[in-house]
Amino acid sequence: YDLGEIAKLQKSSLFTVAIVAFMHFKFGYIQPLILQSLLPLLNLYKNPLFQIHMLGKPATDSLKRPWVPENPFAALTGGGGAAAANSSSSSEAAAAAAPEGGSASGSGKEETRKEETRKDK
Repeated sequence: YDLGEIAKLQKSSLFTVAIVAFMHFKFGYIQPLILQSLLPLLNLYKNPLFQIHMLGKPATDSLKRPWVPENPFAALTGGGGAAAANSSSSSEAAAAAAPEGGSASGSGKEETRKEETRKDK
């Protein structure tokens, strides 16, 4: 598993270097070169492989294999990764525990709206 993750990381890094090199030589951009000299160091430190093998951290909790890729849009969509899987399973459990035709919270707002529309007709 670890060797497969290293191969993915290498492919991603090579692709990024190729894009930045193209942008620099074709258009003369300097900023991507500066950013790409700093960001890989931060990404390397955050990588679970580095934390387990180089820093000697135990492979538990968030470092437990298989690693769930972090969703960059999690803040916008309201979830992502392992947290979204846990929340979706908990919402499914809440829906299963709810009485038929009602909601798990017991607010009953939908039922009163249906009754009001029936009375209006």
